[in-house]
Amino acid sequence: CFHGRCPVGQERSRAMADAGGDADVGFSDVATVVLVVAVGWAIACGVVYVLYRFGRPKPRTAPPGEEFFFYRARTPCFFDTVLMAVSLLSCFIAYPWAYIEGTRVYIRDLMFAGNRYDFVGEPRDYCLNICLLNCALDSVTFGMWECCGCARRRRNAWLDQHIVSADGRMEDTYYLFSAGSGCLNNSIAWVVDTVSCGLAHAWTKMFLTAHEMQDTRMGEKRGVFSGEGGPFCAEVCVCNWALNVVTAGMWTCCGCAERRTRTWMDEHLSEAIGSAATGGAVVGGGKGMDEYSDVAPSNAVRYMATPGVPASYGSVA
Repeated sequence: CFHGRCPVGQERSRAMADAGGDADVGFSDVATVVLVVAVGWAIACGVVYVLYRFGRPKPRTAPPGEEFFFYRARTPCFFDTVLMAVSLLSCFIAYPWAYIEGTRVYIRDLMFAGNRYDFVGEPRDYCLNICLLNCALDSVTFGMWECCGCARRRRNAWLDQHIVSADGRMEDTYYLFSAGSGCLNNSIAWVVDTVSCGLAHAWTKMFLTAHEMQDTRMGEKRGVFSGEGGPFCAEVCVCNWALNVVTAGMWTCCGCAERRTRTWMDEHLSEAIGSAATGGAVVGGGKGMDEYSDVAPSNAVRYMATPGVPASYGSVA
């Protein structure tokens, strides 16, 4: 059957040609695609209208006596699902809007040292100055703009610049999304976790969290994280592991393990004021802060004050 000269080869060639002819895209296929996209857009617009008509999720109230609702702050799962559905139905054209809405709900849910905040970023500005520009730079640099972290840095700086206090004051400097534990500290933690086969994860997590909190600034407010690996392992990790065994993993699947972890971390946050007037005093209700009670004011500043943060980010965004 070489070169299709035998009857079997000729019959096979005709069958393949018929199949290729049937695969041509017709008007009905195009109409179907257009109809599906139109229906998706209609549903997405309806969801957006409902969200604006009935409002966004209201910020949760922290338990009495607590001044930090930082690690527990998050966008509700249902709201996240709705925003993702809007993005998918609109072929991700509405993604900037969904991302900004989720960020606004998260910021309003956050409480730091008793203060509440708001987010004033707009989807159009985010789309033009961040999404489109990052995509263009990614195309020019063959993806290196994203791989080197420049896109993430630019996006986080833009987000920080659009955080305001709940009363609308915009003169404060915020360093929330841009805060981090540092590349060197992340590398050290990764090496320790790898060498210990994950047994030291509780200690590396506390190490990274403390450094990240040192880099976080909410206006004039700064925090101190006093959690340690031993208590965290005993009170959170071991308990979560035992409850996962008893519930066949449902403890983690239902989000209870994460909620327990974030609550414990919030309980070990306290406010650090490094101004000369207060002598670097620590205020707030964080657990594990008794060890700082007999530290001299000058030593307290050196021991707990966070590194300096630039007064402004310039024209990053």
